[in-house]
Amino acid sequence: MLNGIVKAMQHGKHVLLEKPAALSEFEMQAMKQASEDNSVVFMEAFMYQFHSQHARAKELLSSGIIGEFRHVKSHFSWMLENSGDIRLNSELGGGAMRDVGCYGLHAVTQIVGFKACEISMSGKVPEEYGVDTTSTCVMIDDQKRTAEVSASMELPFTNRYEIFGPKGVITVDSSFRPDVSVDQFGKITVKDHGGNIILFERWKDDQYLNQVEHFHNCILEKKQPDYNAENSIQLARYLEKAYQSLQNNSMKIKIDQKEKDA
Repeated sequence: MLNGIVKAMQHGKHVLLEKPAALSEFEMQAMKQASEDNSVVFMEAFMYQFHSQHARAKELLSSGIIGEFRHVKSHFSWMLENSGDIRLNSELGGGAMRDVGCYGLHAVTQIVGFKACEISMSGKVPEEYGVDTTSTCVMIDDQKRTAEVSASMELPFTNRYEIFGPKGVITVDSSFRPDVSVDQFGKITVKDHGGNIILFERWKDDQYLNQVEHFHNCILEKKQPDYNAENSIQLARYLEKAYQSLQNNSMKIKIDQKEKDA
């Protein structure tokens, strides 16, 4: 896949690449270099982030309505019924965390801004597939705040993330695929420390259209996307280290300061 993407850039093609764009930090670095060498726009297509509900979630977090966050939790699951599906192919980068967990990892690190200094991952890896069908990633930052990202291809369809602070909780429901929810709305609920709802908002938007328009404007205006290659490199690093942990029986993987701030 990497060679094809680099070749496209070498021919002057701008690239909007489906998530996760790479299976390693090395691959992502190569894509970034190719985009710079050939003066083309490159963006990893995490379409969900262009839904207006996430700008509102960041606004609420910055407002101090729940205080400074102390824990972040994300979950994305769905039922995969086709045993021959590409997502179960280990040679093609299959696995629940790569398929849908990457959304949660993206929300935790890119929307909330969590910078992990330690990461570990555990999960169910059936022998017949060799990839995780259900997995959980746990992270801690240098302030001892924690984050949890769970993903599954064998549980009921659910997608949300939650931000916990001393004053309350912000929950973003239908956070990754509001377009396939019953009412097609993303929903934000804020509860105080006693569990009382103090805010509820619904947001309807076209995240795919917003993403394409942003990418199109970047090409016309010759500028970098809001979610740029450096952000993608950071996410690729976290995802790669999570799988290293899974392969090493949930061993805790350190992320040094240089890597974390890259």
